[in-house]
Amino acid sequence: MNTADKIVSFDTMRGLYEQKHGLLPSNSSSALQIVSEASTIPQDSAHQLQTYLLNAWKANRQSRRHSEKSISQAEAIVMDLCSHANTSLHLLNELHFELWCAHLGIDRGLAPACQRKYQSTIRSLFKYLTGTDVIVNYVKQQAKVTLRQFCTEDNCIPHVLDRELATERRAMTHDELDLLFDSIDRAILEAKNFRTKSFYPLLRTKFAIYLAYLTGLRADTVVSLTLDSFEPNPLIPEMGNYGIVKGFTKGSRGSGPKPFRIPLCDPDFVKLMEFYLKEVRPKLTSPKHPNQRALLLSERGSKLSYQSFYDMFGKALAFANLDGSGLCPHSLRHSSVSHKLLLFSLETVRKLHNHSYASTTQIYSHIGEETTMEELRSLLIALCNVDQEVSE
Repeated sequence: MNTADKIVSFDTMRGLYEQKHGLLPSNSSSALQIVSEASTIPQDSAHQLQTYLLNAWKANRQSRRHSEKSISQAEAIVMDLCSHANTSLHLLNELHFELWCAHLGIDRGLAPACQRKYQSTIRSLFKYLTGTDVIVNYVKQQAKVTLRQFCTEDNCIPHVLDRELATERRAMTHDELDLLFDSIDRAILEAKNFRTKSFYPLLRTKFAIYLAYLTGLRADTVVSLTLDSFEPNPLIPEMGNYGIVKGFTKGSRGSGPKPFRIPLCDPDFVKLMEFYLKEVRPKLTSPKHPNQRALLLSERGSKLSYQSFYDMFGKALAFANLDGSGLCPHSLRHSSVSHKLLLFSLETVRKLHNHSYASTTQIYSHIGEETTMEELRSLLIALCNVDQEVSE
């Protein structure tokens, strides 16, 4: 297939798409013109060029320790775009990309988060290709085509925080945490007095939120914990069987799951854990899931999902009239880091939250103005005492 055939084929595809979704009447011509740079190289050469580009990109991802699974998935996404556009990688343009995105959302019905992942993959690919002079010059020499980035903020779904839920990640103050747990306690007491079926789910909600705050784990990691995720810590025997929480959390930049082992040092957690395992979790089990090992269970006895955790956290915020205040489940992790920094060194907090770099821990920290002023006052008092001792 030569370049002219590709242009005609793509034009036909675009017209059918616009007619199907009512973008144009069937007897109307599109005002949007297809602009495609001419490429005179044979099909075999185009295939070799595409292979060269993909191999260079994959090598770059491997150098940044992306997992093989992540790389294979990314390559499949790129090939999906090329197949939909019916053209080679080096000839892709805005229209190919935008029609493919519309196809993902409308025809395939992909969720916005999944569609954003597809878009991010293509954007990442062309960011690398167009930013590497050797590749740009090679393509220009072989195909007389100038590679360019066509994925922009205008044609990509914006990345919003906490899985498309537009909430700001910030730390909760100690007063907000106290208010949150007090409000949950009132809801629990009300459910007990009126003997409603929300009694045990509310007890689970309090336990789950406290667990997320205490450990500083991400919400999706908290719901993945099992009955086997805890073990004794010989250095802190007071914690009994719950001295260490262990498991896997998400890695960075496609590096795969990252193991973690976090020591716990709150004696109150032992009592809370034992109460939950003895009095609450058995009430949530179901004969349909007799071998379920997840620590947090849904009302149907299955593993609690991230969305359920998000929903129950939102309800807890509503109990405390904190909904709409820019808080989300990830705020618990920010709160954990910020509050522990008031007690421990930066290096200790880094290890407690499984961060590879102290700079990451600092990003999570939110030291309030009150704390800052208290530290300045303490410094001022210390200096005044020193001056007084010197004068004496």
